[in-house]
Amino acid sequence: MEQAEIVDPTKIKTCHWIYEYDSKFQGKYCNTGKWMLHYHNNELDKMWKIVVTKFRNGDLPGVIQMKCSTGLPNPRAYGKSMGMIMLYCNRSSDEERIKIIGKNIQKIMKYKRPMYYKTDEQTDRGTRATGQKKNSIYKMEEPGRIPCIAILKSGKKKGQKCGCKAKFPTNNPQYCGKHKT
Repeated sequence: MEQAEIVDPTKIKTCHWIYEYDSKFQGKYCNTGKWMLHYHNNELDKMWKIVVTKFRNGDLPGVIQMKCSTGLPNPRAYGKSMGMIMLYCNRSSDEERIKIIGKNIQKIMKYKRPMYYKTDEQTDRGTRATGQKKNSIYKMEEPGRIPCIAILKSGKKKGQKCGCKAKFPTNNPQYCGKHKT
């Protein structure tokens, strides 16, 4: 069977989302959610083509379907300059499995921002744009950035871990470089 052409989502102005499905999962969705990847609109078409190709080639294990925002303004969207690609997974309550899938997505897509996983139930409750405060259950940190473990010696958080994820020159990746250790 010949695969459909991959369209540029930003050129579509008639619907808010375009989809890519794997027919073997049709009707087998249970306890689903999605990893959300945010891209600037000027890179969305390119990234959609990459992720669809990877999905069709079987390079995204655990992903059962995907969708991408289009050029039609969406009242549920948080901003106008960014688009979104969502990669759906089953069994949202299996945190370990979902995070393994998330790490794989980050690696394959070379995604350099924090990545969030949201259940479909959370989606039904609304988005930030519609006033919903909690919009994800899992988070993948930006690759290469881990929270600083330096204990603060002054200020409001004296005695607590710094926790910042800033990149400063340091020989130890556990420290942000702003504090004496």
